[in-house]
Amino acid sequence: MNRKIAFVIFFFTGFVFGLIAGAFGIFTFVSYRNEQYYERIHQLSYEIREKDLHLAKLKEGTNKNRLLIKDAQVELVYQGELPDKTALEQAIKARIAILIGKEVKYADPDLIGEMIDRQLIQLHGRVYKLKLVKLLVGEMVKAWVEVKPVAGS
Repeated sequence: MNRKIAFVIFFFTGFVFGLIAGAFGIFTFVSYRNEQYYERIHQLSYEIREKDLHLAKLKEGTNKNRLLIKDAQVELVYQGELPDKTALEQAIKARIAILIGKEVKYADPDLIGEMIDRQLIQLHGRVYKLKLVKLLVGEMVKAWVEVKPVAGS
């Protein structure tokens, strides 16, 4: 009789611990997915704000006789893995987004280059050094930027 009671207690104890472990595992998985959704929503809301700003600047300069800068694009050149890639692209785009809606003939490539070249950007506790590799100025400003993490950050 004692063995039966011990077996029943052991079985229910294992069952309860199994339920707790399973609930913890499911909670962890759901939390991870929620965090991924939150990050994606944050990225999409940033892109919407960027497009709204872009549209507003284009509406400002609607004179069709002028060639206007309509967009800015950044290509990152890096070696290895870059964990903050989208945040870096957004930070660099924010620096050159002031040119959107301006006339192309007044956009000085040297000045645009100085806005990016040899600059330090700090994101999420890390510091990155930027080096402008190539710059294309037209209706779209396209910049190829080499990114290197600064040692000790």
